[in-house]
Amino acid sequence: MNKVLKCCNKAYCVAKHAHVFPLGVIWGQCGYNKEVMKRTLIILLSMLSVLKTYGQSNLLDNISVKETNFFYKDSIDNEITYGSYEPTGIISLNDGSLVISTKFSIYFPDQYKTPEVYTQEYRDRQKIYREKSHISSGSVFLLNKDREKQWEIFFKDKPVESIKLLSNGTILVAGQDVGMDFFWIAKISKEGKKIIEKQFKFKRKPNIENVEIDSLDNIYILLSTERLKIIDNTKYYGRRKIRFFQETDSENNIYLLKISPKNKTLWATTIDTRPKYWKFGRDLQVYNSDNYVSSFFEGFKKVKNQNIKEKGVMLSLVGKSGKIKQTYPFDNKKIFVSENQLLFTTSAHNDTLILYKGNFDSLFPFKTIVFDDIKQFWINNFREDEKYNYLFSTHHHNLGCLLILLDKENQYIGHWKDSLDNISSLVDGVIGKNNSVLILARHYSNPSDNSTDKKEYSIKLIEIKKE
Repeated sequence: MNKVLKCCNKAYCVAKHAHVFPLGVIWGQCGYNKEVMKRTLIILLSMLSVLKTYGQSNLLDNISVKETNFFYKDSIDNEITYGSYEPTGIISLNDGSLVISTKFSIYFPDQYKTPEVYTQEYRDRQKIYREKSHISSGSVFLLNKDREKQWEIFFKDKPVESIKLLSNGTILVAGQDVGMDFFWIAKISKEGKKIIEKQFKFKRKPNIENVEIDSLDNIYILLSTERLKIIDNTKYYGRRKIRFFQETDSENNIYLLKISPKNKTLWATTIDTRPKYWKFGRDLQVYNSDNYVSSFFEGFKKVKNQNIKEKGVMLSLVGKSGKIKQTYPFDNKKIFVSENQLLFTTSAHNDTLILYKGNFDSLFPFKTIVFDDIKQFWINNFREDEKYNYLFSTHHHNLGCLLILLDKENQYIGHWKDSLDNISSLVDGVIGKNNSVLILARHYSNPSDNSTDKKEYSIKLIEIKKE
């Protein structure tokens, strides 16, 4: 055996001496031949590709930032009342206009005061309150290129959870009713006209977690539903009691539904219906006719007559016919579609963002970014244009807005984050016209100058433009 190889192997030798000797010296020191050193050098270069990049680059020097706030308000007898106005989604249109979806609520100061005498005047006023008040409703509105409202469509007692742009320019709207009896979809034109609205009954208390569309305008809806026990056999104070069709505490099921462009349910697939588990859906991506679904779970698994607590995230690959092909542990990762390929990133961390490559069940990191000025972040969404890739995120305990800029090879360029003086939480983001990026955020503040008014949510639109 070669004498040099007795004392150390290739990897150990390079690792041991790399901090002392340059590669040429190591070459002679260890007695490797050229072919071996070439392979070693390739390994080293591969390792360098995943070394940490420190995210110190700030984009503030090269951009302009414009903020616009939108409030929901109404009046009775010229007395203005502000409500809670929360954004849920945003679409950028080719002409530079924007479509924003919301969920909102409002009630009036005197609405619940009980009179000493029930007069006709009181009844008439209560009728006005009922017409103008909202427990939880939804709306969709359009802003022109000057960020002026052109129209707004309201959905009474039906908060909007998601909007998508269909291939023919129609806007898809999806949500559930405030009573959680059904979920619904609507399609509206760019001119603000409602084309169709349809309700869907599915299981018990369906709640929309995510919505996606494919190239043929098929709609995929990720739902969580209340789990129902057909027979509940429980002891109460030592006595056994049998009850039928009882709701469970902190247990639910997750389903993926496919709906055709003609609004017909094509199939419904069970993603997770394990009992004694609390779950919710997270990511939903359509890629090569398959659906990638991530879902969180937390509950108890019985092992040797003991209930062992477990929690985590699973990634499920659902085929075009609705059959689950594979499942895989997916803790602390997000999934996106970039340039017709899959991109995986860290979901959340204190200061380190990791980008992954690979197949469904075999991922490896290829880029690590460490932020010096960010203590916590949560990745929300991914967008791309011809020159750059963008990650939209929150920071500082899931409150602030963070934009991370990558090149088309997903190499880090820089980032922008907002100030925490006026706290806003990122909801979504899109690429606009003329080199602009738009962040949709939920803002919590006092909407009027009256210091006695309570704080409410409003919609903040942040427009970042590269100079």
